[in-house]
Amino acid sequence: MSLCECGCGSLVKSKRRFVSGHNSRVPNLGKTTKVSQYCECGCGTLTNPGCRFVKNHQPKGYKRSEEDKVKIREGIARVGRLPWSQERIKQASDRMTGENNPFYGKKHSEETLKRFSIKRKKENLSESTLAKLRKPKSEEHRRKNSESHKGKPGRKQTLEEKQKKSLKFRGRKYTKETKIRMSVAALKGFASGTRTSNSGSISGTYKGVIFRSSCELAFLMHQINLEGYVRADRSGLPQYKISYMTKSGSVKTYNPDYFVNGTLKEIKQCGFRSSEFLCGNFIEKERAAILFCEQRGWKFEVIEMPMLNKRRIIFPLRQQGQITLIPRYEKQYLKWLKTCINQ
Repeated sequence: MSLCECGCGSLVKSKRRFVSGHNSRVPNLGKTTKVSQYCECGCGTLTNPGCRFVKNHQPKGYKRSEEDKVKIREGIARVGRLPWSQERIKQASDRMTGENNPFYGKKHSEETLKRFSIKRKKENLSESTLAKLRKPKSEEHRRKNSESHKGKPGRKQTLEEKQKKSLKFRGRKYTKETKIRMSVAALKGFASGTRTSNSGSISGTYKGVIFRSSCELAFLMHQINLEGYVRADRSGLPQYKISYMTKSGSVKTYNPDYFVNGTLKEIKQCGFRSSEFLCGNFIEKERAAILFCEQRGWKFEVIEMPMLNKRRIIFPLRQQGQITLIPRYEKQYLKWLKTCINQ
């Protein structure tokens, strides 16, 4: 090893005369030159001028000094991080699209795919990563995610793409194994109360009163007189809005179903308290509603009603003209009517 011939006093790597950038013909007019030195990790290699470590030789947990941080900030402020122009983005994309892509026309072998799957399995993950995955997301994190996805509906599929997808699945039949799996999943859903057979979501009016589930329709049909029934969850009725705190600690609002003669009524499915899925945050809602009603001198009632079957009860009622349905369920009713006529 020898010294740089420019006279800066820094060491030069073997078989070289100058440090990089020091072989300029312009004389050094009193400028401070950065001197190269041995790497502080102890490997014995020379660093670039002005650097303490060779690249990737910094010890674990190494922290930059405040002077280094200030220098980095000044450099960024001076040069600036300019965003890529559209031309540059296009050039970069063209470089890696189609035949220019090094993986064009290739496929991963079964061995590599197995390796990928083994690496991504939870069994092979460390405890620290598993703890991070198990940790519930904060409200700020969820809010940021929701804000980042706002205004990004995605690309709409063309008619050709839709037709291709439909042709793929046309004529395809489920195997016996998939049928068994589907039936087992359905039975689990029926047992837990998360799924019901051909019932549940329905919306319309019965004698001028709005219902938004088959349970609510059953409740209205059991009432003799429906005068004075006000839909409490309609927009423009802030006096029935109840704020409550969820299990996670966030504050949300909730509106019961009906308000009649100083009583707020909540209509729920029979046995909903036994199911965690159906119950959810209802205990917190119920507490908040009771306090809300006590402050105003009202009452709060929770009424459990059975769910009505669409084909057996709801659609025949629509056929008789006793109820009206919103357009979404009107289409379902018309399909049911066609099948009845064809049969």
